[in-house]
Amino acid sequence: MQSPRRWRALDPANLYVAVGLLLLLGSLWVPWLTAQRTARVERRADELAELLLEVAAPFAPPVDPQLREYLLARLLLLASCRGVLVGDLEEVDPPSPGASWTLQNKHYLFSLQPSPPEPNLLVGRDTVPAFEVVAWPREPIGPGHCAFFHPAGAPRAFTRNLAADYHGLEHPPKPGSSHRLARSIDHPAAYRGADDERWLVY
Repeated sequence: MQSPRRWRALDPANLYVAVGLLLLLGSLWVPWLTAQRTARVERRADELAELLLEVAAPFAPPVDPQLREYLLARLLLLASCRGVLVGDLEEVDPPSPGASWTLQNKHYLFSLQPSPPEPNLLVGRDTVPAFEVVAWPREPIGPGHCAFFHPAGAPRAFTRNLAADYHGLEHPPKPGSSHRLARSIDHPAAYRGADDERWLVY
């Protein structure tokens, strides 16, 4: 004859409580894992955008096929030296609207594009625009949410991508849309862009 204590351990109510506790722990664990993945994907996108601007900064538009090959080789070499994953990086043809060159990995698109001058800036006939790099998610739903902006000669910035909802080649950031609006009064660490997004300088 089995003891009553063992029967109480196998009581269905106790089993329901144990299953409920396991589900509760799982519901707390899954958001943490999701946040870790999002941080990893967005950090990688930010690092690739920074490297792309670094390899392209000495040059000026336009970007012909020979220059693309050279820039891609330098980008892959620099990324491997700094431990940035580039195994899934590939070119997009044709590039996004207004871009000189567009790349993509599993979760993000990267656009190397000429940076338009400010509206009130006097530009000479032989003035060559600088490059800027913008990275944005490939899908509206996925581990990557933020968009990143790396201009030449200005602080980098990112946005939560809530207003413009940049995603894919159908909704890319246009050249100059990430720039600070003229006559805007903002905090030094944040500004309202031409796309109505709140960009955070970091």
